[in-house]
Amino acid sequence: MYAHDLAKDRSEQYKLKNADVMLTVGMGCDFYMPFFKLCPEIKFCFGLKNLLDKNRPDLEDNPEVMRFTDSVNKIKSNMVVVTFFFE
Repeated sequence: MYAHDLAKDRSEQYKLKNADVMLTVGMGCDFYMPFFKLCPEIKFCFGLKNLLDKNRPDLEDNPEVMRFTDSVNKIKSNMVVVTFFFE
């Protein structure tokens, strides 16, 4: 799964990349009701890319803020998604 962050908060300490690629595993089932069909799903999404941007030339003058970026090795996204489809 490809994900792109459109509403990213611009943090000064950590700069994250906009795009991410995830491995998605999930399962669901169908329930047939008299007037509609209900399809609940649960998905587990595991990020494959490191989202932390360590290339920060804007912080070379400020070592106090740069230490936050240097203290973290990697940031990956992990999600649990529950969806309900009504047809």
